Amino acid sequence: MALQIRRGIESERTGVVFAEGELVYITDTDKLYIGDNSTAGGIEVGPKTLSELGAVSLSGNLTLGGNNIDGTGNINITGDITASGNITAGGNIDIGDAADDTLTISAKVDSGITPNADATYDLGSTTLKWNNIHAVRLDGDVEGSVFGDDSTVLVDGVNSKIVGAVDTASLTVSSTNVAIGNSAGLTGQNGFAVAIGTSAGLTNQSTKAVAVGDSAGNITQGEYSVAVGNLAGQTTQGANAVAVGRSAGVQVQGASAVAIGYEAGSTGQGANAIAIGEKAGYANQAANSIVINATGAEVYNTGASSLIITPVRNAVGTTAVMYDATTGEVTHTATPSFSITGNAATATNVAYSGLTGTAPTWDQDTTGTAAIATTFTVADEGTDTTCFPVFATAATGNVGGKTDSVLTYNSSNGTLSATAFVGNITGDAAGDHTGTFTGNVFTNLIDSADSSAIVITPSLRTSSDVTIDQELRVGSQNTFGPNGKSVAIIPSYDTGTGKVSTDTLEVRAIQITDVDGGIITLTGELDISKTLTTNAGHLGFGDNNLLAYSGVSASLRVAEFTGDLDQAGDFENAANFNNYMTVDSTVADFGTAVKFASMTTGVRNALTPAAGMVVFNTTETKLQVYTGSAWEDLH
Repeated sequence: MALQIRRGIESERTGVVFAEGELVYITDTDKLYIGDNSTAGGIEVGPKTLSELGAVSLSGNLTLGGNNIDGTGNINITGDITASGNITAGGNIDIGDAADDTLTISAKVDSGITPNADATYDLGSTTLKWNNIHAVRLDGDVEGSVFGDDSTVLVDGVNSKIVGAVDTASLTVSSTNVAIGNSAGLTGQNGFAVAIGTSAGLTNQSTKAVAVGDSAGNITQGEYSVAVGNLAGQTTQGANAVAVGRSAGVQVQGASAVAIGYEAGSTGQGANAIAIGEKAGYANQAANSIVINATGAEVYNTGASSLIITPVRNAVGTTAVMYDATTGEVTHTATPSFSITGNAATATNVAYSGLTGTAPTWDQDTTGTAAIATTFTVADEGTDTTCFPVFATAATGNVGGKTDSVLTYNSSNGTLSATAFVGNITGDAAGDHTGTFTGNVFTNLIDSADSSAIVITPSLRTSSDVTIDQELRVGSQNTFGPNGKSVAIIPSYDTGTGKVSTDTLEVRAIQITDVDGGIITLTGELDISKTLTTNAGHLGFGDNNLLAYSGVSASLRVAEFTGDLDQAGDFENAANFNNYMTVDSTVADFGTAVKFASMTTGVRNALTPAAGMVVFNTTETKLQVYTGSAWEDLH
C-alpha cells in the first residue's frame, strides 16, 4: 500500500521545526524536506554540491547566493540567468540562435569593440538602422543623414550634402559640386557649381555657377553666372551674369549682365547691361546699356544702347570729347569739327557757345527743300531690290513724307509690289501679269494692241459667264467655232429677238481629222445628258486594244480590235473585233476562253459570297459555285 508523509505549502513550512528524521513534502513547490529538530522549515533533501549531482538540468531559475559554480563541463540552461556579480567567460560566446532573439545591454561597454575580420561585418542593416550615433570621429562611409542633438540635419544623406554648420580650419570637397552652409545648394544643384553661405544656391543652381554669401544665387541661378554678396543674384540670375555686392542683381538679372555695387542692377536688369556703383541701374535697366553711378542715389536707365555717367563735373576747357558711333571709341580734341545737314534754303550758320579756342568749322547743307519746295535732287538707283516709294501726308503745304513696307519697288528688275490693288484699271497695259485678280477687273473687251495673241499662263479660270462673240481658237489646228471642222460649241441664237442666248450652248459637230496626231484628253469628268452617237455605233477605249462594238442588235460587245484606225472602214468592219464578249437581255456570249477568278480556300472563305458566284479554288483545283448557303464543286 502507499506510504504518505507529512504535507503542506511553502508558507507553512518555514515556521515549523520538524522532528529529527521527519519527512515533509511541500505541495506548491514540489520539494522534499527532512527535519533535524533544530532548523526551521527543515533541510531540503538532495545533494549539496554540483560534483555530487553530476550533470544538472534546471527548468527554472538558478540562484547561487554567495556560492560559486565550479566545473569543467557544460552548463545548459533553458531559462533565465541572473547574476549580481561579474561574469567572466573565456573562449567564444554565442548569444542567441535565432533572428528574433534579442540582447539588451544596460551597462556601459568598458572596452573597444573590434570585429573579427576587416570590412566584413555590419552595424545595423538596410531595414533595421541605429537611430543616433554619438562619436568623436567616424572613419569610413556613412549612409543616410546625420542629425544633431536638437534633431537639426547636419548631413543630408539623400542629396549627399553637408547642410549643417561646419567648424573646421579646412574643408576638402572631392565632388563636382561644392555646397557649404546651411541649406546651401539644397535642391537641384548641377555639376561643378559652388554655393557657399546660408541658402546660397538653394534651388536650381545651374552648371558651373558660383554663389557666395547669404542667399546669394538663392533661386534659379543661370549657368556660368557669378553672385557674390548678401542676396546677390538672389532670384532668377541669367546665364553668364555677374552680381557683386549686397543686393546686386537681386531680382531677374538678364543674361550676361554685370552689376557691381550695393543694389546695382537691383531689379529687372536687361541682358548685356552694365551697372557699376551703388544703386546704379536700380530698376529695369534697359538691355545693352551702361550706368556708372557715384552719387549714392538711385539712377535709372530705360533707354537701350545708352550710356549714363553721373556725376560729371561741369567745367570750361579747351578740349571737346568726341564719340565714334561705329567703333564706340571715346576721344577728345582741341579742334572739333561738326557736320550739320539740313533742308532749309534760308538757314544761317548754327550758333555755338561754351567752346573756347579755335572756332569750329560748320559744314551745313542748305541746298535742299525750302518752306515750299519746287524741286529736289535725287540719285539714280538701279540695284536696290527693296525701295520704298515716298508719299506726302497732305495734298499741299508743308507736309511730311511717309512710306509703307507693303508697297515696294525693286529697282534691279523694275517690279512694283503691293499686297492688293483696289479700283478700276483703265487704259492699255503692257507686259506680263502674275498673281490673282480679285473683283471687277475688266469692264469691256480683252484684246491685244495688235494681231498677237493674249497668253494666259497657266490657265484661265472664271467664276461667272464668259461670252465669245467670234471663234475661240485652241492651238493652230483645232478650232472651236461654227466651221464644221472641229468641235463647234456656240451660243444658241434667238431668231425672234435677233440676239444670242447666254443661257444655253449647242454642240454642233465633232470631227477628228487626225487620229494619230490628235488626242482629246479629259482631266475631269465627262457628263453626257443625252444620247452619245459614235461612228457606226462603235466606241473605242485604250490604244487600239479594247473597244466596245454594238454591231449585234440590242447588245453590247466588248472585243479586241485588230485593225488599223488609219485605214478607212476598219472601225466599221466587224471582222476586226476578235475575242469578244456579247451581252444582251438573255445571254452572255463569249467568243474566247473564259477565266474565272483564282484563289485559295482561305481567300475564298474571306469573301462575302452571293448566290451564283463562281471561282477557281487553287487549293482544291476545283471550279466552285456558291449556292446561296455553301460552295459546291462543278467537277
